[in-house]
Amino acid sequence: MPAAPTAALTAQGAATRRRIVVATADLMARHGMARTSLDDVRAATSTSKSQLYHYFSDKADLVRAVIEYHRDTVLAEQRLVEEPVDALPALARWRYRTLATHRKHGFTRPCPLGRIASELAGDDAARPVLDAALTAWRDQLATGLQIMLAEGRLRADADPVRLATALLGAVQGGLLLASVTRDARPLQACLDTVIDCITALAIPAD
Repeated sequence: MPAAPTAALTAQGAATRRRIVVATADLMARHGMARTSLDDVRAATSTSKSQLYHYFSDKADLVRAVIEYHRDTVLAEQRLVEEPVDALPALARWRYRTLATHRKHGFTRPCPLGRIASELAGDDAARPVLDAALTAWRDQLATGLQIMLAEGRLRADADPVRLATALLGAVQGGLLLASVTRDARPLQACLDTVIDCITALAIPAD
């Protein structure tokens, strides 16, 4: 049966749905998405089958909710709406925040969106949701760079979307390497290389 629309849920229902999503995200991080069954979710959340299907139409629907949960968590940590990368000092602060976020976990894990992408890139149902999540992240980075361009702080030939894509790639690749080495240096190297390219395109203030 179809799941209840999120907008139609009561406050208690929305809280229950979120509790299921958060618990599922933890299960999938530990065991993998393919190996996490709905029965596992029910056991971990003490929910009945009918209750689970009240909130989610099937496992694919639950996976979409998990991806959106990770999207919201990552974007909140990035703080790109409140603090856009619209100047070189702002870009340096974003770099610091990104490193600090993952240093507190000892660089033991890649980005959750990157991890899910490595598992589900071939999943036609999940791929558009992942693409939308990563595009939202890229676009938030690009917004700050577009401000730099519009205000004459970047050369006219700079491409904010291309540079934002490179920054996002630096985060994903750098975190993957850092999660293997348990060391910040791969992430620092990836971030600094792209930031150096942006710095080279910057126009010094008079």
